[in-house]
Amino acid sequence: MKRSITDFFTAQPNPKRKQGCNVNNDTATSNADETRSNCPQSSGNVTQSEKEADSGSSKTTATQSNTLFPLEEQKKMVSELFNDSSLINANSNVHHAALCTDTCDLSSKDPQKWSKEKHRFKHKMICDYETSYSEKTGLWWLVYVEGEGMYCLLCRKHKVVNSNEFFCSKAATRFRKEAIVDHMKTKSHKAAELEECVQRISPFEKEIADKKQFANEVYENAFQCLYWIAKEELPNRKFVSLINLMKSLGLEKMKHFNHQGAGSIREMMITIGDVLCEDVLVELRRANTFGIMVDDVTDISNKEQCVCFAQYVDSNGFPKVQFLFVENALKNSDSVNAETIVNIIYEKIDNFGLDRKKLGSLCTDGAAVMVAKNGVAGKLKQQNPSLINIHCICHKLALACVGSTEEVKSIRQTHLYLVQLWKYFENSPKRTAIYIKVQEEMKSLTLSDQARRIVSKKLKKACATRWLSFQNSIDSVFEDIIPILNTLNILGEKDTAAYGLLQRMKGFSFISSVYILKFFLPILSTLSKTFQSGNIDFSRIGPSIAYTLDRLEEIKHEESPLKVLKEDLNNGGKLGDLFSASESQFLDAKRLLEKYIDALVHNIKQRFSDSMNILKSFDIFNPLSIPERDQREFRNYGEEHVITLTEHFFSACDETEKEEINTEWRKMKYHFLQWKKEMTLTDRETDERKLSPTQEVLQRILQRKEDFKVFFPHMVFLAEVCQSIPVSNAWPERGASVVKRLKTRFRSSLKEDMLMCLMHISINGPCFEKQNLIEKSVEKWRSEKSRKKLPGNMKKTSTEAVFLQEQQDVEIETADSSIQTDITGDIMSYEHLRNELRAAAKAFFLDKSMEESSIFNDNEKVLEDSDYSDDDM
Repeated sequence: MKRSITDFFTAQPNPKRKQGCNVNNDTATSNADETRSNCPQSSGNVTQSEKEADSGSSKTTATQSNTLFPLEEQKKMVSELFNDSSLINANSNVHHAALCTDTCDLSSKDPQKWSKEKHRFKHKMICDYETSYSEKTGLWWLVYVEGEGMYCLLCRKHKVVNSNEFFCSKAATRFRKEAIVDHMKTKSHKAAELEECVQRISPFEKEIADKKQFANEVYENAFQCLYWIAKEELPNRKFVSLINLMKSLGLEKMKHFNHQGAGSIREMMITIGDVLCEDVLVELRRANTFGIMVDDVTDISNKEQCVCFAQYVDSNGFPKVQFLFVENALKNSDSVNAETIVNIIYEKIDNFGLDRKKLGSLCTDGAAVMVAKNGVAGKLKQQNPSLINIHCICHKLALACVGSTEEVKSIRQTHLYLVQLWKYFENSPKRTAIYIKVQEEMKSLTLSDQARRIVSKKLKKACATRWLSFQNSIDSVFEDIIPILNTLNILGEKDTAAYGLLQRMKGFSFISSVYILKFFLPILSTLSKTFQSGNIDFSRIGPSIAYTLDRLEEIKHEESPLKVLKEDLNNGGKLGDLFSASESQFLDAKRLLEKYIDALVHNIKQRFSDSMNILKSFDIFNPLSIPERDQREFRNYGEEHVITLTEHFFSACDETEKEEINTEWRKMKYHFLQWKKEMTLTDRETDERKLSPTQEVLQRILQRKEDFKVFFPHMVFLAEVCQSIPVSNAWPERGASVVKRLKTRFRSSLKEDMLMCLMHISINGPCFEKQNLIEKSVEKWRSEKSRKKLPGNMKKTSTEAVFLQEQQDVEIETADSSIQTDITGDIMSYEHLRNELRAAAKAFFLDKSMEESSIFNDNEKVLEDSDYSDDDM
């Protein structure tokens, strides 16, 4: 026979105890911190006759009664329910058996202390075992608040309100023993006792309490895991596996995280991306001007994505580059033309709440759609005439090098042979294995599997469109030219492709070209890496180019590649056994060297000599260029540049304001002159970034922007413009690489918003130690939508009565955890549910066995006997 929870508790021994002696069992008595063995006795409500009548059975009744709930826990409970952190003080105006001592009494301020009425409150009432103690729960439930009245600790805790709301939300002022006893007999008090008991033994209740207690910690841990997955560019489906790993490692609290559906993971990921994006937008809105870098890339799903970065000055005065957005360029257009790109830029700027007029510069790769007269730059200038269009210096250098290669036939052919060589070995593991064996035999090496993989990667792809990336290919061929030729000789016996490559690469023209490129490409690669650095500004372009050109001329006059080639061709050199060269061949190599250097110098000068006057005018911020004060040039220094900047950025100003700008510059020169004396010519380190003299001056101005703005408002604006001009389009190229890493063959269906948030995390996301991002993301995610709650119109059975109103607000996770909205609509009725089960049983050939079940028996009274009905469901 099944027993209800009510029967279980009512079946416990509940002996009557009229004496006021010890209320604890033997175990509780041994713990002095958790017992009050003398509290009932101190109340004075036990007569001498009662003591004598029960003197022989006090120990027996103490053992039979339920264990007293720990007094420290009762103190804590009273303190929480009555919002008084000082309740541990014996002088508190709240009285309870767990708080008061034997000598405790009502204070002189309480009216009941001096009341002469017959039925007034007496302090001993709170320790009266018959009326104030609950044997089912082990709690002293009567609480007295001076100036108010009596409360029930159980009813107040579980919010069980009777018809008059006394003892719970209102204080009871009938200070009669009969009133206290009557409250003990009410249904509301018994329901509170039952709920307290169920709360202690119910694992469901404990789960709910733990879930509430550790909610923030669990959410932050989950978001931290998700952020790590996104930062490492791992698939989102690894999130659930990572949560399970945390559980297995001992983080038991993570079992309370139930939002593991695909929809919930997507919402959390997008929330983190939105927080990062909003942080960038807050700084952009605060800036007076900003520049953008735009490029496009085709992803794995054959969609052309427009990638955009923004450069601006942060609150510390440093130029900062952040990813802004990625958008499908063909989403609302049939062609990626200038109009499409401009519409995307303006649409995003408007959606982000940015000011179009603050768009001060544009950096692109120099494609016709970007820089043509009716290109993107031209259309943007129609709304913002002061916009500066920059052709990426990295692309300029790459175009200059490619142009030089195309002009020199031998260099062009060498590049072609390198590409063919890489493809020949890349597409065949068998040929690569033969190549490694030849290296082992020639170098007398025994390679491990790991060393084999390292050696096999030495043949690199030569790609001229990737900013001189074929330097690695030249290095590999230069170091292992003999093993490569021997491998081609072995394979050439049966393979015509290998034989053809061998005949081309054995020529002196190819060997001399490899030696020439071996000396030139490191210099050009260093210049390219300098241009790709995150803190490059226009003031460094000129000196870097001048140094590179001087190094090229130096190699031309010293003929360093030819000297090394002669040494290797001599007896004992690495090429002496296979090659020999005449004087005429060396003369041809010398002419090739001079021709290639002249082509490089010419193309680099041509590409970088067309710098706009507006960029040259910003050289006024270089303190090293300012003459000394006693020199004649100091008086008029920089005035021509200031006029150029004024006409470009302040063309709408009147003559009076233009004269004010010139006056500001005349005063600002003296600050620059002072800073020049303070600076040294050595490298400077600030915020882990090496600063040029121009950057250091600009940073000083912008760090004290509020002070300088009072006297030099126009100079401060020009300094911010100078710091926000991007000169390299390397960041969108990096963004394109991130797109290809994120949107792989296995993640080709990534939506636009998910791709954008993943790029924000990958590029803009801070290190893992910074918890501010996680806390903001959790707060935003939890506040966006309300969690699903239990329906409030369901009848309560005798078992469910213990949860009452508090349990109606418990957050639960439904089958579809991705939808975080309140439950709406009708819930399936019992008849509908039974019909669905019949259909499912028939479909799975279980109809015969299921018909025998009571769920399909029309005479079954399970539903009718329960407290549920179709309307309640």
